[in-house]
Amino acid sequence: MTSEYNPEIPRHETPSEAIEVAWNNLESEEVPEVLLTLGRSRYRAQLYGKAFLGGRIEVPEEERRQGIGSRLIKKLVEIARARDINQITHTALSEEGLLLIVNALPEKDRKYYDPELEETSLTEALEILKQKKELGKDADDNIAILTDTYIDQLEE
Repeated sequence: MTSEYNPEIPRHETPSEAIEVAWNNLESEEVPEVLLTLGRSRYRAQLYGKAFLGGRIEVPEEERRQGIGSRLIKKLVEIARARDINQITHTALSEEGLLLIVNALPEKDRKYYDPELEETSLTEALEILKQKKELGKDADDNIAILTDTYIDQLEE
């Protein structure tokens, strides 16, 4: 894993609040991956051409409700803009995670895809994730909702 400093990517955080940006596999034939870290919270996405795919955020319970998830998502958008990447496909594993994406990155025509990759509504997507939560430990870890963010369609 290598850290990368790019002067074109704005750094608005103070050092104590800085989001760490690390890249894996930049020099190898494997798929490049970016890892954003703030405290024990992480956001990981793989770079395929001009798209970040599999964007997955992990915020430990004790770090939730502090804006950390929103900051990590917005940082990935900054990196995407600096690299001329227009698409981020997010993987939401919980209702909270999906709402975080929707609220942090408002997009007028956002689409949602269920575990069978069929297009669904936000209401149905939230219901799928709610049912997963109710199953608790018995829930399939692969139950997730996918949604794309197109950088050029983000509402300011």
